[in-house]
Amino acid sequence: MLDAIAVAWADPGIADQTVEPRCPAVPEAERPHLAEPNALTVLWDAGLHPVDVAAVVRELAPDGEPVPARAVLERAYAAEPALAASGTGGAPTDPAQGRGTAAHRGGRRRPDERGAWVREGVPLDAVTEIMSQDVYSLNDARILAARLSRSVAQAATVLAAWQSAGMTPPVDTLVGLYWGPMLMDAPPPKVLVDRTLALARAAGVRATRVDAALALIRTGTPAGAVTMLADPNRRPDDPYSP
Repeated sequence: MLDAIAVAWADPGIADQTVEPRCPAVPEAERPHLAEPNALTVLWDAGLHPVDVAAVVRELAPDGEPVPARAVLERAYAAEPALAASGTGGAPTDPAQGRGTAAHRGGRRRPDERGAWVREGVPLDAVTEIMSQDVYSLNDARILAARLSRSVAQAATVLAAWQSAGMTPPVDTLVGLYWGPMLMDAPPPKVLVDRTLALARAAGVRATRVDAALALIRTGTPAGAVTMLADPNRRPDDPYSP
């Protein structure tokens, strides 16, 4: 990956400035100060969104000095930043492996998949979360985006938030949820889901974590959620009726 930067400068899509840029346009005031003129496009192709590039550049050069693309890649994809900085460790050769820290756990499904998510404008943290499990696909995000009239990046962020919370409802279920009334943000806090499940068990009501979460969002309280879950008319097979 790092050595490929030198080859990338010869890419006609980068060298020819009449070609439409592959990465999203960035306002001049927010554009990260990179050493190479086309570094932002190269980093985009390496799986880094401009927003994430800017964050890394600020971290590496708070005084505003230009930062080489290689340094950004090393920092973003180093398994252990401290080792990479000391020269005793290196960055993964495949960006699909993601970051190795607890905050950026890396998953891998296909070598080209991470780049496809990033090219849709999905934030890097959301991509890393989604890629850490083999649950949601880019097609899922596109379907959710189309049915909720949102961008693919927004839909992917929704999927990542649910997966990060330990729940992966089907896309149809999420469509039904976001179309209906919501009395709290989704996904709900873990402590409220746990409380709802405890009340449901005490009342003899069977429910999964996803059931509890959906009912919480609909009703706003654990007690209300259990009442909804206990409703004999509830259709567990109907994504529009949590």
